[in-house]
Amino acid sequence: MNVIDLALFIAMICLMASGIIMSRHVFAFLPIDSGMGTARLMHMAACYWGFVLMSLHLGLHWGMILARISNIFPQIKSLRVRTILLRIIAAAIAVYGLYTFVTRNLVTYMFLRTQFVFLDYSESLISFYIDYLAMMGLFIWIAYYLPRIFQKTGRQLRR
Repeated sequence: MNVIDLALFIAMICLMASGIIMSRHVFAFLPIDSGMGTARLMHMAACYWGFVLMSLHLGLHWGMILARISNIFPQIKSLRVRTILLRIIAAAIAVYGLYTFVTRNLVTYMFLRTQFVFLDYSESLISFYIDYLAMMGLFIWIAYYLPRIFQKTGRQLRR
């Protein structure tokens, strides 16, 4: 968890620094005359890494979020069918998030294999948000469920 938090902190610092360098109006009083190209690349990479790392961070705390929700709604009892259904929905969101992550080619932006982000302005805003929420769901799923899966299989292998 500390590695993800540190990497997220670094991504946020990079976003702030590159935003300051790119801003010609808000920080006009600063004597920054060059570095715009580097700042744009740093901003693009930090933005996508920040999205992934923030989603992983959220997934690390997902159990706490689920506990709060169950405290808010105590009348909802933990039913096995409901738990299985919610896990299937979570897995479906993660699969769609993986599909979207690949088709939107986020890896090329994260590793600066392309210098510009290409957005389809004819795409509806709702589908854009659904895709990005699904990608967020993928990384939440990875951070929340994968450690539990590995713990469970590790216990079964030790027996």
